[in-house]
Amino acid sequence: FPVTIQNVLHTKYRRALDIGCGEGFVTRDLPAIDIHGIEISDIAASRLPSNVKRVHEPVGIYDLVITTGTLYQQYNHEQIAEWIRRSACCHVLIAGIKDWLIPYKFGIPIATKEFQYRQFVQSVVLYGVI
Repeated sequence: FPVTIQNVLHTKYRRALDIGCGEGFVTRDLPAIDIHGIEISDIAASRLPSNVKRVHEPVGIYDLVITTGTLYQQYNHEQIAEWIRRSACCHVLIAGIKDWLIPYKFGIPIATKEFQYRQFVQSVVLYGVI
C-alpha cells in the first residue's frame, strides 16, 4: 500500500525522536517502543510524559525522527538538520510554517500535506531516508 503520513503514524517503530518536543504533547503519542525527546527548555522538559526520555542530542539511530517548528532561521537549524541526517534511518517528518521553513531534504519526499492555520500555510513533509 502507498506510504502516507496517516499510515506512518500507525506503524509501530522501535525507536523515535522528537527534536524540539516541548512538553511532549505530540511526542507522547509517537508510535514507538522507545521514545526520546530533545527540548532545550528545562521547564517544558520537566513536564514530559513518563513514556518520553529526555536527551540532549540523538542517541544512536531512530526509525522515526520528527521536528515541528524548529527548522526556522531563528533557531539552530543547521544543528537540527545535522542531527536528523546523523540519526534517522527510516522516516523523517518535518512540519512548520511553509514560508519560514529552511528547505532541507532528508531523503525522498513520500508524502506532503499543506493546510491553512490562522494566517499561515502549514507544511508537513514525510521523507523516506535513503
